[in-house]
Amino acid sequence: MKTETAPNFCRIRLLKAEDEPALQELCRSCRDYCKMVTGREPRVSDAKRILIDLPSGKTKEDKFVYGIFKADDQLIGVMDIVRDYHDTGEWTIGLLMIRPDQRGKGFGRRMHAFARNLLIKEGGLILRIGVLEENERAWKFWRELGYVEQKFVTRRYEGRDHSVVIMKMPVSNKCPDYAETRDLSD
Repeated sequence: MKTETAPNFCRIRLLKAEDEPALQELCRSCRDYCKMVTGREPRVSDAKRILIDLPSGKTKEDKFVYGIFKADDQLIGVMDIVRDYHDTGEWTIGLLMIRPDQRGKGFGRRMHAFARNLLIKEGGLILRIGVLEENERAWKFWRELGYVEQKFVTRRYEGRDHSVVIMKMPVSNKCPDYAETRDLSD
């Protein structure tokens, strides 16, 4: 009797230094995102940066980089999350990137559900994300998940200024109500 795996079976786990080559391949496959953010092709150093770069005031214990793998162990997505950034109880998703040929198949939603469950388990209150204004598909994705726009800010990535919408979603009844859109002026 032949055992078959569901076509969108996946597993999620923390990435380690030895996953850097697979992560670099993922970065190369997501050149559309890299070009949107930086205006350039992916670089060899991009994977390492995803694994180790930290926001100001945070330590490596505050950052979690998870990969989503298909049944054949192909890395098809990455998500990094930073604990208590910008406020205590607020966890920021710094990146959610899925291979172009795997987008629209529910893997991003699975990664988000994983992050939400992690946050609840760890006592976090709010998930936060910054979405490039020109990334309309991502903006729609986060809205559909229940995120609410809070404000627009200008952020510089590798010499390019972007309008970024800060979006938040409560995961606990102990946090502020984000049911309504906030003032989006900068």
